[in-house]
Amino acid sequence: MKRLAVLALAIAPASAHAQAQPPRAVEPDLPPEPWFTEPRSQVPVLQSNLPREDQALIREQWYPEDPPPPRPARPVGLEPQRPWVRRPRAWFARLEAGPVYQRIYDLSGFGACFLVAADHELPRADVTLGLSFSYGALSGLTAVRTGLYAGGDARFGAFRVGGGLGFGLSAISAATHVDSTAIAATVDLSARVTIDVVPFDAERHRAAYVGARFLASVILASDAQPVEWGPAIVVGVRL
Repeated sequence: MKRLAVLALAIAPASAHAQAQPPRAVEPDLPPEPWFTEPRSQVPVLQSNLPREDQALIREQWYPEDPPPPRPARPVGLEPQRPWVRRPRAWFARLEAGPVYQRIYDLSGFGACFLVAADHELPRADVTLGLSFSYGALSGLTAVRTGLYAGGDARFGAFRVGGGLGFGLSAISAATHVDSTAIAATVDLSARVTIDVVPFDAERHRAAYVGARFLASVILASDAQPVEWGPAIVVGVRL
């Protein structure tokens, strides 16, 4: 009886201590290491009794993130326009001068012609806008003409062929009579051909050139409309 009493006293504290401790929570079985290589979106949902929030947490911790979406392919031959790339010039300055032969009625003489203009270069041609001026002596008469010029040239390698139209004023005065000056409006028609002799770039946008020009000016006088005409040799430069 003594032995049973001692055994009962030894077992009672252990059972009481076991009843005092709360039951331990059962931890879910997790993969031992992240050995999965599939993207997270392609991994199937775990077959587990855990809540969906806990499953999502496990997926974030043990599976790699989804790769970023691929960039769209750039079309072949279509390069983006970079704002810092310097664009080629399209406008150039033109300076031109040369001797001219002038004739009106039976009067003729020699003088000089000048052109200050701006050229807008196109793929195979150019457009010219500028100011023209000429001065000449015609058998005792002095002829001065100035006006606006608009024209264009077609390019054929080093050659340029074209023409233009102008509007201006013409003043003709006698050399011996200062007060006898006739001023009238003019309509100018011109044709020209030039050749580049010293190109300054590979595209020949900038060059020194020589050429010939033919000019006819209709003087819009009140009583008659005489025509002043004549050829000229020009030397110029495009900058």
